[in-house]
Amino acid sequence: MLSSSVMALCLAVLGVHFYLLDTGVDVSSYGLIPLASVVLFIIMFALGFGPIPWTMLGELFPAKIKGGASALACVENYILVFLVTKTFQNLLDTLGSAPTFWMFSGICVVGTVFVFFAVPETKGKTLDEIQQELAK
Repeated sequence: MLSSSVMALCLAVLGVHFYLLDTGVDVSSYGLIPLASVVLFIIMFALGFGPIPWTMLGELFPAKIKGGASALACVENYILVFLVTKTFQNLLDTLGSAPTFWMFSGICVVGTVFVFFAVPETKGKTLDEIQQELAK
């Protein structure tokens, strides 16, 4: 949750920076803010949304479907990464920089809400306990 929350904040800050830039505000004295936002975004992704879903694959699926479910999750991940990469420039051209970053910030907020309500805490639980909780 911390990862996606901070990523949302970083993307929102980038959106504000580009909005100010597009409206003619002199942002030259704030040149490090967008750089810091991108660096912090990358760090938070690398600590949370990057590796944790891959770790959770082994905990969330029962042994009999773990292989197929993990493969399906991997394929879905790479399809979505491809779609973001493929459509990013089109979004910039169509919406502009600020709305594009705000849209991705909103997606991170939705991710935060999803994690809060739908992803179970697995720390200190056995695989059987996790499976029983998911079966509810």
